[in-house]
Amino acid sequence: ISLMAIHMSYTNAVSDHIDSEIILMDSSINSITKTYEEFSAFFFESSINRAEVLDILEKVGETDNNQKDQLRSDLYDVLEKEYKLLQKYNFRQLHFHLKNGDSFLRFHAPEQYGDNLLEIRDSIRIANTENRYVYGFEEGRVFNGYRFVYPLNHNNNHIGSVEVSISLSAVIETLNNLYPNINYFFILKKEVVEDTVFIQNQDNYSVSPIFENYLIDKEVEQSVLNIDDEIRSLNDEIFKEIIRNNALEKLRKNEVFGFNFNYLDKNYLVRFHPINNIANVTVGYYYSITEDEHCAILKDQMVINVILMTLSVLILIGSFIALNRNRMKLQNMAETDKLTGAYNRHHFVTKSEKELLRSLRYHGNFCIVLLDIDHFKKVNDSYGHQAGDSVLMELTRLITHTLRATDIFARWGGEEFIALLPETDIEQGVKAAERLRIAVEAFQFKPVGNITISLGISHFLESDQNIDEIIKRADDALYEAKRT
Repeated sequence: ISLMAIHMSYTNAVSDHIDSEIILMDSSINSITKTYEEFSAFFFESSINRAEVLDILEKVGETDNNQKDQLRSDLYDVLEKEYKLLQKYNFRQLHFHLKNGDSFLRFHAPEQYGDNLLEIRDSIRIANTENRYVYGFEEGRVFNGYRFVYPLNHNNNHIGSVEVSISLSAVIETLNNLYPNINYFFILKKEVVEDTVFIQNQDNYSVSPIFENYLIDKEVEQSVLNIDDEIRSLNDEIFKEIIRNNALEKLRKNEVFGFNFNYLDKNYLVRFHPINNIANVTVGYYYSITEDEHCAILKDQMVINVILMTLSVLILIGSFIALNRNRMKLQNMAETDKLTGAYNRHHFVTKSEKELLRSLRYHGNFCIVLLDIDHFKKVNDSYGHQAGDSVLMELTRLITHTLRATDIFARWGGEEFIALLPETDIEQGVKAAERLRIAVEAFQFKPVGNITISLGISHFLESDQNIDEIIKRADDALYEAKRT
């Protein structure tokens, strides 16, 4: 029974780890797409929803084909610079449609126009028949993408619609920049691409090397630069077979899932997140492959527990274990914050002073991140101090999980926390701090819901003689973040 309990504990710990990684992936994707949506709304209001553009679209319905060609050229000239700017920020499509659903001008493929999209693209149908904004993923006639489709109205008349879109590759590129140790991909169902994309544009895709009924975007395949050589080509049939066998059944059920496995003495974690279209139908998946030592550590811990349980029949060993546990408990009480379980201020200062001495001696580098929960007093006033304590504990668990195992995280006081990031320059530190900010913003804290944090970051300088100088700079930066 004890052996079964140990194995069950290990299984549950692995499952919890995979679930938390899936939640982090989901939160990251949602945050990225939301940011692009806000950018597209700004672009629409500032560059498209103005008389110079709307006058051209209004004239289209009253002209013959030759005049339409001229108006199409005029519209391209008006927005050419803005479209090139959009491309610099990973937007790939800018597409105008007439109110009957005909494509009028694709900036990403200006030679392709005139095809009717009402039966193919739900977003364009809704924008033009219901005259309302639509957001979501759709496979297009040329490219896939997250569509931000706006109805166009001028002089109290509905005259058409426009979409500003990002490709899935933009999301993948952002994820890989945020999490450089994780390799992100996406796959789309073959029938979705074949039923929608122009035949001459279907060579933008190739068959997935793992799943024969799914296609991959060649642009994404080329953009992923940080993949291990053994995964880059995915030519290792055993590696592919392991992933395929674990994933196929769940892919058929359109599930959110993940799994881990060991191959050639390396542990891997694979996560799958469905891509649903505007009609909420699963048309593909994001997935990630990364080396993951956490599950290996859990397995090692299970083996240790089995050994300890077996040896516990010996009184001497049992006494030693009990004594050792008491010592560790006392040490833990001296080093950690009673409420949150994070390290306390005293322990953090001790660790950071050692890191400062090491950096001074070996010309190393490290960063300090100071963070504070925004408007925390409102949480206590609105929900009570018990709810406030719960937020502090959940925040500690979330941030500890998001940081590296080598980072030191502590409660600095009240709703203020601090992190030490060893072997980290300022650029890497800013990326790490941004990951913390995104993770907290996307998390649902019970019973409060969403909260945000402000962060200040500083890094070690050769002129620093004590840790207080570095913390002071981080505190000044945090104050500036709060102020602005």
